[in-house]
Amino acid sequence: MKGKGSITALVLILALTMACGSENQGGPGPGGGAGYDRMYDPKTVATVSGEVVSVDKIADPGMDSAVSLTLKTAKETILVYLGPGWFHANKDLTLAPKDQVEITGSQISFHGKPSLIAAQVKKGDKSLKLRDPAGIPAWAGADNHSTAIVGKWRLQEMIENSEFKHPNETAEKKWGNLEIFSNNTLEFYSSDSRGKWKVLNDGRIEVISDYWGTFYLSTEGDKLIMTFPDDQLKYIYNKLK
Repeated sequence: MKGKGSITALVLILALTMACGSENQGGPGPGGGAGYDRMYDPKTVATVSGEVVSVDKIADPGMDSAVSLTLKTAKETILVYLGPGWFHANKDLTLAPKDQVEITGSQISFHGKPSLIAAQVKKGDKSLKLRDPAGIPAWAGADNHSTAIVGKWRLQEMIENSEFKHPNETAEKKWGNLEIFSNNTLEFYSSDSRGKWKVLNDGRIEVISDYWGTFYLSTEGDKLIMTFPDDQLKYIYNKLK
């Protein structure tokens, strides 16, 4: 969803990341060290109600998009951080503008503007738990995300700074198809390269391969996206039936 809400949400995510960047180097905290989760404070937890103004997805290099919403309460308009997009994708509770919701979470402030890191969202008779009382995310170490990448994948597109803009014979020979196994191994069909993968506590899937080094995997619908952190190359695969 585009517009002012998206820009404001992006500012929040960037501010959260920058504010906690130095802390992230020091080891895991609640949720495995993600910046916004480090800012969760059980002492500031409160419950607010209001109408959803917008729901936004913000791209975050190396992982799935994050989800936030703008909420209009009786007193003010606040920005609410919900968590990674993949965690919300298959949930029964969906959010859209004009929804009436009740949200419990840790109250924070950026540039003097009220914000909330959500722990639970309620809409009608449905609710979704995002964090426990200590602020640890429900997706920490979640296996439901890892099972989504298991299977056989075919290269479809290479984008951004890649030397290949579209699939072609050279690209197929270089990257080929790949298969991801449930025992946390990955291999490319067209070469002898293999790798080990794991789900990080913040939801990212990290792969350490014997040839290409470290990269990250994420899913969007039926697509698998491979991202290299150094140059932000992206390789998009479709799942083979």
